[in-house]
Amino acid sequence: MNIQRKVDLSIFYWLQALFVGKATVVDGYPVDVHGVPTDEVIIPTVASERTPTEMIPLQLGGGSKFYFSYFCTVYAKTKAQRDDMAYTILEELDTGNIKVYDYDMGFPPAVPSGIGCLVPIDDASYEVLYTFPDGGNQTMNWRGIVAFRGYFTN
Repeated sequence: MNIQRKVDLSIFYWLQALFVGKATVVDGYPVDVHGVPTDEVIIPTVASERTPTEMIPLQLGGGSKFYFSYFCTVYAKTKAQRDDMAYTILEELDTGNIKVYDYDMGFPPAVPSGIGCLVPIDDASYEVLYTFPDGGNQTMNWRGIVAFRGYFTN
C-alpha cells in the first residue's frame, strides 16, 4: 500500500476516534451526477475527502515532501451541532500532528505500527455552506467544511 493511502486511512481513523459514538465518519461521500450529496447521508456525519497530493522538492537533489489537503464536510441536524463538530476538528488540529500508521500490518481495532505523522501547516479553515430548504432534502441544511493542509514526515 502506498504512503498516500496510508495517510488517507490515518485521517479516516483519526476522525472516527474523534467522533466515536457522536457521528458517522465516511471516506468520501455519496453524490449524484451533479455532485450533490444524496439522501444516503446519515445525520450527523463527517465526510473526509482529499485533493490531489503535491510533491514539493526540498532542494536540488534533496528529495521531496508529500503535501496533502483535506476537506472534512460536516453534516449536522442543527447549527450548534455543526459548529461543535467543526470546532472539535479545528481544536484537535491545533494540538499537534496526526499519526500515520502502516496499514500493511493490519487495521483497527488492532493498532498497526506508526510510520510517521501528518504535520498540519498553515491555518485550518471552517466554511459554512448555507442552503435554504425548498421542500427538498432537509438533511442538507446544516453543513460546513473544515479544510486543512499538511505534510507527511517520518
